[in-house]
Amino acid sequence: MPSSLRNTAFPTLLHVMFKELRIEQRFSQEQVAAALGKQKSGYAKIENGQTQLTLNALSELCAFYGLTESHVLQKAREYQLIMGYQGWVFYKAHMKGDPTMGMPGEQCLNRDHDQLLTLSLEYYALTSISGHKPYMAAESLTKSGAKSVMDGPIIDKTGQTILPDIFNYAMDKKYREHLRQGKQ
Repeated sequence: MPSSLRNTAFPTLLHVMFKELRIEQRFSQEQVAAALGKQKSGYAKIENGQTQLTLNALSELCAFYGLTESHVLQKAREYQLIMGYQGWVFYKAHMKGDPTMGMPGEQCLNRDHDQLLTLSLEYYALTSISGHKPYMAAESLTKSGAKSVMDGPIIDKTGQTILPDIFNYAMDKKYREHLRQGKQ
């Protein structure tokens, strides 16, 4: 088992980014699912990382939001690089049905060991209780002109990296504890 507790799979970034985008644009899961010709439960499984995001679903989501696949993948790669600098280990995909954890050479990760997936589910549960607004919650983001997870990550004039709150929650233990304490 890798020693890092910061393991995730690249597709998890996409799941998080599309969930963040849906919330930003104030769409319900039902609305997105209907636009894609899916049941809400099927779309919820995609958004929450329980089902792989296929290339077809990626294309459909990009079309729905008026984005190109290359833009979404480039933004995901930028988030991956920043998280990698913070010690996160990225796997190519999630394992199917194997209870053991994948090793970096295998390029697969058991969903139960995907920390970004776990933390994102916790974050959205906490923020749905509080009415917290994803991404735009950070004052520095609005000052930077960012309006979407698809605008970031942003480097401000001072060289500071500005990220959506979901990524701050995953990468910053103090911020995570602050939000957890605020919801008790």
